[in-house]
Amino acid sequence: MNGNLDCEETCLLHWFGARVRRKLGLKRDVYSNIIRGILDF
Repeated sequence: MNGNLDCEETCLLHWFGARVRRKLGLKRDVYSNIIRGILDF
């Protein structure tokens, strides 16, 4: 059961991430720069 739930959650996260990336479109670069800035900080 736990293995199946983890797989489902992972699939949902991948699907959600793909949707977010599609919606953001050009904004993706902006968020990437922000993430890089945070990591560099």
